[in-house]
Amino acid sequence: MERACYAASVALLAALLYLSLPQEQGRQMLENSAPHVGAGRAAELGYTGSGVRVAVIDTGVDASHPDLAGRVLGGHDFVGGGPGDSNGHGTQVAGIIGAGGAVAGVAPGAVIVPYKVSEDGESVSSDLIELAIRRAAAEGADVINISLGIPVGNEAIDAAVAEAAAGGAVVVVAAGNDGPGPSTIGSPGGAPQAITVGATHNNVRSSLVATLSAGQKQYDVAPMLGVLPTGGPITAPLADGGYGRPQDIGPGARGAILVMERGSDTEGELVYFTQKESNAADAGALAAVVYNNEPGPYLGDVSSGPSGGAYEPRIPILSIDREDGLELEPGGLASLEVFYNPDHVAFFSSRGPVSPFYVKPDLVAPGAFVNSTHAGGRYDLASGTSFAAPHVAGAAALLLEKHPGLSPSQVKSVLSSTASPSADSYGERFGPAVAGSGRLDAAAALEAELVLEPAHLVMTSSPSEPEARARVLVGGIGGPPPAELDVRASPPDGWSFGHSYSDGVLSVSASGSGQGWGRLHAEHGGVEYTVPVLARHTGGSIEARGGPGGVSVDVLGPDGWQYARAVAYDAQSGRASSASLLPGQQGAVPVGGPGKYWIEARIESAGAVEYAYSEASVDGGPYVDRFPQSAWLAALAAAAVAAAGFRASGRPRL
Repeated sequence: MERACYAASVALLAALLYLSLPQEQGRQMLENSAPHVGAGRAAELGYTGSGVRVAVIDTGVDASHPDLAGRVLGGHDFVGGGPGDSNGHGTQVAGIIGAGGAVAGVAPGAVIVPYKVSEDGESVSSDLIELAIRRAAAEGADVINISLGIPVGNEAIDAAVAEAAAGGAVVVVAAGNDGPGPSTIGSPGGAPQAITVGATHNNVRSSLVATLSAGQKQYDVAPMLGVLPTGGPITAPLADGGYGRPQDIGPGARGAILVMERGSDTEGELVYFTQKESNAADAGALAAVVYNNEPGPYLGDVSSGPSGGAYEPRIPILSIDREDGLELEPGGLASLEVFYNPDHVAFFSSRGPVSPFYVKPDLVAPGAFVNSTHAGGRYDLASGTSFAAPHVAGAAALLLEKHPGLSPSQVKSVLSSTASPSADSYGERFGPAVAGSGRLDAAAALEAELVLEPAHLVMTSSPSEPEARARVLVGGIGGPPPAELDVRASPPDGWSFGHSYSDGVLSVSASGSGQGWGRLHAEHGGVEYTVPVLARHTGGSIEARGGPGGVSVDVLGPDGWQYARAVAYDAQSGRASSASLLPGQQGAVPVGGPGKYWIEARIESAGAVEYAYSEASVDGGPYVDRFPQSAWLAALAAAAVAAAGFRASGRPRL
């Protein structure tokens, strides 16, 4: 609930900021995000996505909008409300992909094919999402954009994504707006075959971040909306400002960074952020930090006053969560700075992990303060991963125009491996569970001459296999793989990576302890490619082998283990089956057919629990019926879906 409310607040504050901008400037915002991800360079090279069919599964599309006229063809209305878009969400998504007029999308030559599954953008049947995916694929969509989702997994939707990708459609989905906590990506964002997109800030003046250091610690802080860049660090002693009322602020505020608490200790009293800022500035404070009056982070707004009029703060004012704010001791020296960072991952953007076997999200793109086409011939500013995903869908259209023979997995690999780094306020690159491979760079993707598959690696060592090994296949686009490849490795702390390259195969080894994210970097033809690597060492060890009827699993350790539960996940559909394992007995997990399976084992031993991972391929033979999830898990998932509701990722419900 708290995360959804935060995401809704982001959209609301973005709208408030938009209303304070001149209309001409607001209408240029898509012109900021599209060139920022390389669409301008694509246009210079002559690529517009011409002839590529992009399905938009959403609230419909206003085909009469002047920036979309002639670009919207076919599609289907699943809800019976008419082919148009009364909500505007789908039209915004379509504009980011392919508008051509007052605002220009990433791929203005693409054909937009709308599949309407929701009237209001707030609720939609999972059956309709599944049907729309299947119909779009059957009707020849080259790219499918889905900016709708749920906060839990859904096997039917994910299976439809897998089948669409197997049939040749590139499926791009929004990660969701349930961040910043881990494991907040639901369905279809968790589908391994999808290109799952998180949101960054945007190339606009409001894309500001902040730092705050006190003592030996760096704190997570955010500038309140309306704050301007500081132009450099502000270093000063901390001073207590109470609740920011005049009677709370003492003479020590002059020349200090004032620390205040949100709200008031007087029942019914409202102390607005603008009042706190004004009182601090009147007292001579150089800056202010306001910590939450309840657990968790929050957004602050000083762009408008209590009466609704525009407000211009005189000093920087930051928000911080309660726990961190209470650590700030008066008298201690602190330093803060507010500055521009368009590639910072948005607070609301959902994070991974979703599985121990693959990385999500795949990459990030601008999803904050994006202005686009809206229903009724209008334009509107919006924030959410709903509006990050169509940047990637448009880039996929550009890539397919240049290289129509690329498969969906190859498109995913090129787009993710050529992404630009996305760093936090302190210059540290976000981990793959937050930002995937980085921020979309369509220009680099179009200049790429290589495909590296898989797009990421998960490498697991164990007591029985202290060195993990993996391979990355390197293929040339339109030609043979390079004879030589410049490769370097960035292993996580506590790990060492080894690598060698020959005949289109990059062989990788990893040894270490614990778990962490690393990267492989390859350079070729002036383009740098990045492959995220999850390296982990498990206390348990298993051996898995595929055979007729299922996957046999032998537990190799730890010594003295007493019980294990093994789960086999179909790498194509995500469906799971499981079996119990006991010492002295051969364990077999039944599966539903040939294919690749990921194996996870939970191993119990003398009150301790260890995990182990492997994979197996099943080639053929007599197979038992597919094991569904247990009844109680299915019921739990259904209850969660019913409670949470379906929603457009750019319009989270309160």
